[in-house]
Amino acid sequence: REEYRPCAYRSQLLFFCVADLGSVDSMYQYSLTWFKNLFVGSIVQSERSDDVQKRMEIIDDFFTYALYDNVCRGLLEVHKLIFSFTLCVKLLQGYDKLDADEWRFLLAGPSGTECALPNPAPGWITEKMWIEVSKLSHLPAFTGLDKAVVEDPEAFKAFFDDANPDLRDPPAPWDEKWGTFQRTVFMRCLRPDKVVPIVSRFITDEMEEKYIHPPTFDLHKSFQEANNVSPIIFILSPGADPVKDLFAFAEMQGMRSKTDYISLGQGQDKKADIMIENGTKLGKWVLLQNCHLYKSWMPQLEKKVENLMPDMVHKDFRLWLTSMPSPFFPVSILEIGVKLVNEPPAGLKANLRRVYASVDEDYLTKSSKPEWW
Repeated sequence: REEYRPCAYRSQLLFFCVADLGSVDSMYQYSLTWFKNLFVGSIVQSERSDDVQKRMEIIDDFFTYALYDNVCRGLLEVHKLIFSFTLCVKLLQGYDKLDADEWRFLLAGPSGTECALPNPAPGWITEKMWIEVSKLSHLPAFTGLDKAVVEDPEAFKAFFDDANPDLRDPPAPWDEKWGTFQRTVFMRCLRPDKVVPIVSRFITDEMEEKYIHPPTFDLHKSFQEANNVSPIIFILSPGADPVKDLFAFAEMQGMRSKTDYISLGQGQDKKADIMIENGTKLGKWVLLQNCHLYKSWMPQLEKKVENLMPDMVHKDFRLWLTSMPSPFFPVSILEIGVKLVNEPPAGLKANLRRVYASVDEDYLTKSSKPEWW
């Protein structure tokens, strides 16, 4: 129906954003089926409204964050802000709210080295900075920027010397002319070290603050999204071992005694085959660790996963896989699986968020000193 077209268009933009992830890392593969299931789930779970326009807005907001939440749980920390930024930019581009030349300048910088005016302050403006400012002045929103710097270099030096220029307005009259994206482009020229903080500010201004705070490691949520034929894949990073967390989760689910595990390597294929066969029949959990160490067996694992049929496999069966990022990890498994990254939290805030996320009602009611607790 025609009134649903805007909602469908938003989903197309988001799909293109997810489809681009595969070029960032070989482990970031998502299927159209996965995307469609997430979209349908958002329609079912989101708030109802008799007003069609309001209902479309609710679905758009719910699905956008659901996609962000699901994808971010399977991304390495270094890629999460990039994904948020890409998500935001794709939506703005889709609705013609982002200048293509400004976006190209932010990504690639200027072409050529000719400057119309000489560098007014070589003491603090490097040759590279002045070339970028000069070339940026050719864009409509920045016309006359190079002349403004020549006429009042001290005003721009105060901006350059500020410890937090991302929180400061640029010199007048540019503070009233530029939006957050133009300020981000300008920051690339003068203070590239502060591009990341102002990108976070841009995402917050255009979307919401929750899009710069990635979801914490949550085994329960990922488990709910999986089923008896979709593997749960831990993408490993240095210094992080999810096995302890998995065993603790299995204990909570009453499955610890029914969890078989093996570290893959040469000669372990037969044991793994038996574990998967028994698990599918008896409803066990099977953990295959370090898939990246057994390249030759990955095609066989791919066939086994492809042959799993929901009505032929015990409903309690779950296949858990761990692997470092690897170009030979089967794409078909990545597309249907639920991906999960468990990296050591970086910083006090991230550590506290993870601690708070792990506290539930059961934990709060168990204590040897309930009054003190």
